[in-house]
Amino acid sequence: MQQKPPHLIIMVDRMFNTDIEIPDKMKALPLDHRGYPIPKFAHIDSEGKPHFDICADDIHVRLVIPGMCFICGQPLGRHRFFIGGPISAKSHYFNDGPSHRECAIFSLKACPFLANRNFTHMTENTKKHIPKKINTAVSTERPPATALIECRYYRVTSVSGNIVIEAGEYEGIEWFCDGELVANPQ
Repeated sequence: MQQKPPHLIIMVDRMFNTDIEIPDKMKALPLDHRGYPIPKFAHIDSEGKPHFDICADDIHVRLVIPGMCFICGQPLGRHRFFIGGPISAKSHYFNDGPSHRECAIFSLKACPFLANRNFTHMTENTKKHIPKKINTAVSTERPPATALIECRYYRVTSVSGNIVIEAGEYEGIEWFCDGELVANPQ
């Protein structure tokens, strides 16, 4: 099977083709067998297979605390962007770490879980690789839209025994639904 160029992804998993350019910051990431860049947060199992829907156990120590992008692993600038549903947007608590804007936008458009409300991400094969500790603060309901939230600071904290990232004062919020920017998240 021929690899896709490392600057372009053709999304056929969503039942339509969309050309999505990989941001420069993500071009150094390794690619999986389909040509998808493997984000820094992804859990790599004992067979070397990446699991995009499971965060690596040491992710908060490796990326979040030192101020690195959750997706590309490079240092964050002054602005940090979080991806989350309406509950996270309201509470300021996020399970996933901050990212560069371009990395977050790419994820919102290319990740089948984020870009397709009807996508189911947990397979039986994936479930056997999930760490024993599950964050019980994370909703299992699919939101009607996903927020892209901009802030300048955050802190790692604990809520009900779960490690979460608390975003500081918001400087901006945009809503996405099925990979597209929307005015109203309803």
